[in-house]
Amino acid sequence: MRLTISSERLATMAAASLAVSLLGLFGYLAATTSGSNNSTSSNLLTATTTSNCVRARGESPSSFLEGVGYSKLRAAVIELYYASDPETTDLEEQFDDALMAMELVERDGHPVPIDGVDGLYVGSIGAAYNLPALQQAGITHILSLEPAGSCKWPNLFSCLHIDTLYDNSKPENNISQYFDRTLPFIDHALKKGGRVLVHCWRGKSRSVSTIIAYLIQEYRWTPDYALDIIHETRPIADPNDGYWQELEDFYDATVGKHAHHVEDDDEVNR
Repeated sequence: MRLTISSERLATMAAASLAVSLLGLFGYLAATTSGSNNSTSSNLLTATTTSNCVRARGESPSSFLEGVGYSKLRAAVIELYYASDPETTDLEEQFDDALMAMELVERDGHPVPIDGVDGLYVGSIGAAYNLPALQQAGITHILSLEPAGSCKWPNLFSCLHIDTLYDNSKPENNISQYFDRTLPFIDHALKKGGRVLVHCWRGKSRSVSTIIAYLIQEYRWTPDYALDIIHETRPIADPNDGYWQELEDFYDATVGKHAHHVEDDDEVNR
């Protein structure tokens, strides 16, 4: 494992693409801030050893942080990287995002199946970065709607990464502009008998909105009904207001305002 002290490395951390490397950085910082006079190579060895020991003991990221002192290490990494790139001003946010990604692997690190839709899963970045959980669920395809969430294992999964979508109300972040790419990706995966994980950062808004759009297109469900179905296994599902309006517009354009609603039936075939 190689650790590079640079703003580029911090960007990688902020992307939270390698939780183990972040643990290794903590090992490096622990050695640095403790007043060690070891060489850089020794510090990197300490980082690698720390990472391996944490994994071998089965220690969680949060318990490891508690043991080494989160506040001290956070302050150290901010100072260290700021010194290497004084123009960078958002180090605190990036560092905290990386830690949050580690925590999501720990507490929300499994793909969540959509009730009644075989092969369709939703999740946070924690699920997307948890290889054993992905393999246990039989995931074959990953749709990432998180700019920082590029596919970690492109040789193991078919991946589509939308790296320009942010979960806010700016017009350029309209989620429907990606439906012509995301919905066929989901449909192709499922109709081939695959299992697809749709994820964003928290598995709450972008991923859920995209799945609702797919359910509208494939099953003619209204947005409300589709969200109710998702809530059965993913209670935190909550598209933001802008995405919700897009979903209602998508339903009207795809199914029609006065179309028969599938949820009006006495029995629903899912």
